[in-house]
Amino acid sequence: MVPLNVDFYKLKVELRKEILRRLEEIEIEAHPLDAGWLLYALSVEGDDDIFLKKV
Repeated sequence: MVPLNVDFYKLKVELRKEILRRLEEIEIEAHPLDAGWLLYALSVEGDDDIFLKKV
């Protein structure tokens, strides 16, 4: 077995940044399902503050 040197906290932060970037760039009216999946991905993380920051 090959040991993996992965920083899961850094990976989680980078994924969150990428999801937020894509959510800001997407045209929600044109792609509502894509936007819904991105919002779902953020909600699974369990951080409810992200939705309050965008308002």
